[in-house]
Amino acid sequence: MKNKIKIGLYMNNSYSYREKGIDDSSKDKKNNNGKKEKKFGLSFVLKLLTVIGLVCFVVLQGYNYYAEDQEKEKQRLEQEEIIRKNQLEKERKAKLISNAKKEVKLLYQDNISKAGITEEELVGTENTINLVEDTKEKENLTIELNEIKQYRNFYNLYKEIYIDKILISNYDENTFNDFLMSYDNLKQEWKEIYASDIEDIKMQKEQIENAYNAVSLLFLNSAMTKVKTNVTRKQYENAVNTVSVLKQENLKQNYNTKFNNVLKKIEEREAYLKRQEEIKNAWVVLNTPYVSQNQAEIYNGCEGASLLMASQYKGYLKGKILADVALAMPKSDDPHEGFYLDIYGTEPKTESHWIAPDALAKFGRSYTGNSKITDSTGYSFSQLEQELTKGNPVIIYVTGGELNDPVWVEGKEVPVNLHVILLVGYNSITKQVIVKDPWTHNESSKYKYYSESRITSIYNQVGKKSVIVG
Repeated sequence: MKNKIKIGLYMNNSYSYREKGIDDSSKDKKNNNGKKEKKFGLSFVLKLLTVIGLVCFVVLQGYNYYAEDQEKEKQRLEQEEIIRKNQLEKERKAKLISNAKKEVKLLYQDNISKAGITEEELVGTENTINLVEDTKEKENLTIELNEIKQYRNFYNLYKEIYIDKILISNYDENTFNDFLMSYDNLKQEWKEIYASDIEDIKMQKEQIENAYNAVSLLFLNSAMTKVKTNVTRKQYENAVNTVSVLKQENLKQNYNTKFNNVLKKIEEREAYLKRQEEIKNAWVVLNTPYVSQNQAEIYNGCEGASLLMASQYKGYLKGKILADVALAMPKSDDPHEGFYLDIYGTEPKTESHWIAPDALAKFGRSYTGNSKITDSTGYSFSQLEQELTKGNPVIIYVTGGELNDPVWVEGKEVPVNLHVILLVGYNSITKQVIVKDPWTHNESSKYKYYSESRITSIYNQVGKKSVIVG
């Protein structure tokens, strides 16, 4: 419109000049002669050219304005197109971000990653995030997706090892460590949700380990099939108490089955120990000194050695040795009056060298001054054992060796292999007796143990001959 107004002005001016020129020429024609007509024609041409020039100028100037406006319009349109395209691009990118955020949001439930997310869902969401072109948004969404992946890994392990608030009993150690690591990788607000469960899981794991260790102490092998022989009731009760706190019923049942075997073993051992204690307490043993006839080289001095041991135990003959007793002992062809044959030597070997209980008791009373030395020939062996409970050692007549069977010579009162020993102990439960055998060469083997039945048999066969040193 601006250009049109400008052209109009120019045109109006041109017409004004033209009209003015015509008016002037008319006046000249009227007032002047033919010469002036020539001048008028030249002036008219000049004016016409001027008008044409002005018109051309105006037209050219108008075109320039028009071209300029057209260029500006083109630039405006191009700029608008660029803006439009940029806006479309921006909207496209925003759409990609929006789509990715929507897919990520679908992985949540109540502000936490939902349970049961599939691998396909994660892959699909990851592909959508990869389409995002905004680097910062893509990075943030990738971080968020990785947090969801970590949660999924944690949650799958959580549901695998912790069922109905109970840690499974057969968990794998590596799996358990992976589980704790996956928990540590969770974002803080998610960790707080499961914090109490994690503490409970750790506590249950510790209880399982403590139970295993406590039960293992009861067995010799890892399979827990061989109970230790020295297992104690305290160890057993500790294991039972440790197992009792377990929430894993299958473990408790398994351990309780094993406990039955352990308890049986303990009761057997306790019964054995009780029996051993009873046996130990049942022993009646007199700690008499020991005298060896062999060391003294008084080879038939078993009666004298037994008398000396018993008398010294009772407080008599302190400082005396077997040689003193052998020398003081009366000698006789009658063993009921004194020692018969040779107390020192071994010849003859065809009959016994000995002194009878009545003569030995009589000698003992006079030699020691102990009036309580009595001939107890005819006593049953159980009667002799009762003397031990009174603190009285008993000299008994049996046979040599290891209570060998008696070897008899016709017409003789005692067997050829007669031997005299000192009865110092017996056990009413085991039916064992303890004797001190003067034939023994050293004190380290001074005690001899015999069954009550065997020594009673030999004692009876020899004639129930004995002397009580009271």
